[in-house]
Amino acid sequence: MNKFRFILAALLSLALAHANAEVFQGIKHGYSLAKVKELFPKADIKTVPAAWVTKEDGFYKLSGQGFPGTLYIAFNDYRPTFRKFELEAREEESSNTNASEKEPLSATWKKLADQTDDNALAVRWLRWVPESPIPLQRYISKYGKPEKSGFNDSDMQPYVSWTKRGIYANLSDNEKLVVNVEFEFTKQEKTEACRERTAKKDWASRCNFDG
Repeated sequence: MNKFRFILAALLSLALAHANAEVFQGIKHGYSLAKVKELFPKADIKTVPAAWVTKEDGFYKLSGQGFPGTLYIAFNDYRPTFRKFELEAREEESSNTNASEKEPLSATWKKLADQTDDNALAVRWLRWVPESPIPLQRYISKYGKPEKSGFNDSDMQPYVSWTKRGIYANLSDNEKLVVNVEFEFTKQEKTEACRERTAKKDWASRCNFDG
């Protein structure tokens, strides 16, 4: 992804607060942490110190009275990249003798890099752990025969998936119960979410997510 497309995708993700399309529990691709908290104002939302989390990630769990189980939410954090762009812009501006009176580009990147977690983090994927395992047959009745099945490389846990829907179900050892479900947003869902929050045709035509 070139720099322009990264910038566009990142900014559009951060602007997702008012999209209306529904996915699991109403959480859409690119929702901010603040938006998630708005959806579940009385939920207990905490960070999870997972081993894979880097400075460009956020990982939280959501639970609470009335919520069915525990929801783990992975976020993108673009602030390190925004900070990099800020420093690059400052270098260019320092060598530019024809500085404009308009706000310098570095100031725009700084505002984005200085955002709080609530505003900066953008939803990437979800993992739902129900209060008790769910019979796999219920998912098959709803979604049809899984498109793929096998064992996870990391822990050899059996799984099935409906890849076109972005649904991945991890199973019990006897492969009859779903112990947790991961929801990855499809390219179509990302594109639709992007178009919903961009009324300008020139921006909407660039809503093309490859990952």
